[in-house]
Amino acid sequence: MSESTGAEAADEIFNVTPERDPVEAAAARVARLMAQPGLAQAQGFEVVQAAPGEVTLAVSARPTLMASRVQFHGGALSALAEQAAAMAAATVLPEDKGAATVSVIVNHHRAAVGQRIYALARVVSAAPVMTVVEVRLEAESFGGRGPCGSAQVKLRTVPAGHV
Repeated sequence: MSESTGAEAADEIFNVTPERDPVEAAAARVARLMAQPGLAQAQGFEVVQAAPGEVTLAVSARPTLMASRVQFHGGALSALAEQAAAMAAATVLPEDKGAATVSVIVNHHRAAVGQRIYALARVVSAAPVMTVVEVRLEAESFGGRGPCGSAQVKLRTVPAGHV
C-alpha cells in the first residue's frame, strides 16, 4: 500500500491532473457559480481574480447600491463580502460540496466612497464542516484605491445542490 505525499493529497482534493491547473479549476468553478441567477448577478458583482482559497470580486457604483450620491450602502459592502467569501470557500471544497453562510461580521473602517468597491477574500481555515474566510473591502475613487472595511465570514459545508 503506497502512502501519498502532502502534495499528492492536495492534488487529489483539488482534482489536479496534468490537464487541470488548480488556479484554472478555481477560476472555472467561481465563474460557474457566479453565472447562476441570484443576488450576485442582479447586483452586477464581477470576478476580478480567483485562485484556490482566494477570490476578489468587485461592483461598480450605481444608484441601487448607494447610501448617498457618492457613498456605497453598508448592505452593498456586506453582500459583496459575503459573496466573495462563499466563492473563496468553494475553491477549497470538493466539487460535490458548497458553502452556506453561518455568520458575517462586517467592520466599516471609513466611508466607502468611490466608483467601485472590491472584496478580497482569503480562506484562513478550512475544515470538513466549517470554513472561515477573511475579507478586505476596498473603495476605488479618482484618487486611487484604499481600505474601507473588513469582514469575517463563517460558512458551513453542505451538499452542492443545497446552496
